[in-house]
Amino acid sequence: MSSRLKHNASHPFMRWWRSLDLVSVGIITFLMCFGLASVMLASVGVSDVYDLESNTYYFAKRQIAFVILAVPIILFLSSLSYENIKKIGFLLVGASFLAIVATLFVGEDVKGASRWIRLFGVSLQPTEIMKPALILMTAHLLKVTETNIWWRNFFISLCVLGLVCGATILQPDFGTVLMFCMVWAVQVYLSGLPFSWVLYLMMGGVAVVMGAYHFLPHVKSRIERFFDPSSGDSYQVDQAREALLSGGLLGRGPGEGVVKHNLPDAHTDFIFAVVAEEFGLIFCIGILILYGVFIFRGFSEILDHKNRFVFLAGFGLLMTLSLQILINVCVVMNLLPTTGMTLPFISYGGSAMLGTSLTVGFLLAFTRKRGKKIV
Repeated sequence: MSSRLKHNASHPFMRWWRSLDLVSVGIITFLMCFGLASVMLASVGVSDVYDLESNTYYFAKRQIAFVILAVPIILFLSSLSYENIKKIGFLLVGASFLAIVATLFVGEDVKGASRWIRLFGVSLQPTEIMKPALILMTAHLLKVTETNIWWRNFFISLCVLGLVCGATILQPDFGTVLMFCMVWAVQVYLSGLPFSWVLYLMMGGVAVVMGAYHFLPHVKSRIERFFDPSSGDSYQVDQAREALLSGGLLGRGPGEGVVKHNLPDAHTDFIFAVVAEEFGLIFCIGILILYGVFIFRGFSEILDHKNRFVFLAGFGLLMTLSLQILINVCVVMNLLPTTGMTLPFISYGGSAMLGTSLTVGFLLAFTRKRGKKIV
């Protein structure tokens, strides 16, 4: 009996399973399950908005399919070595960049933006895949310590960033461009960029935002609508704010919310408002605490890591995840202009689920217990 137990314990699957951060795995599992429940609740109301009365659970059924695809992706990525992750990162950057460029010519126009491309009958938003992929490429380029090679790689990464941001802003998707730039700048600084250059980057960032305000109508409209609601259509933000207030501490109860019947994006960008109305403020705080625990555990492992690639890539991935959560919640609370950012694992969307799954899968691989050897 004891020999059988030893054999099972030494099985590759068991070694891999025990090497994972099982607390983080549990949090991910809960968020995915709760996300399914939330989309199911929102789907009932959103189906009215989109005239899908005959298929009330249309979005819920699709979300189940997205989750079924996401689980094996996360598990597979978590088992990979660092070298294989680097290779996948480069492949994803190339593929997603070509897809982003393709959206400019054959993309699906949704609400005035061509961010989606249809592949094999499925709509895909390539920038969601580019988010983790670009982080991996940047980390690989900037992991070197030799000064001459570092500067060469710095300019290579800057050129790649410029190409990606240039194609993305033409969709247009300025919010994602800002995220690309912020995460890249932090990675560059952590890799050893002199502080004087950091100041130049900050000034460049301010110039980009000012330029976007003056030359991109949709950016100007959202910023002005945020500071002066009377200057444009603030219907969704107003409805979300009312949902937060009507939910109170304990919520109206699952399925009893009203906002999902009025919000076109109740299942995507504003699903946090649906959760707040039906489950209440206390439950929402609990969800945010779970996100916080996952991110804290990730940073606690990454910050002490001896592998520079893992340190830079892990920090960038965790920062992206943190920003998405923060921005989504702040938009719902009317603390930031609308950006189109979804809530990881909870909002509806195949591309968002795929991008988050890639991010989390890579993070689980980086935080695995690998013994003394840095693989």
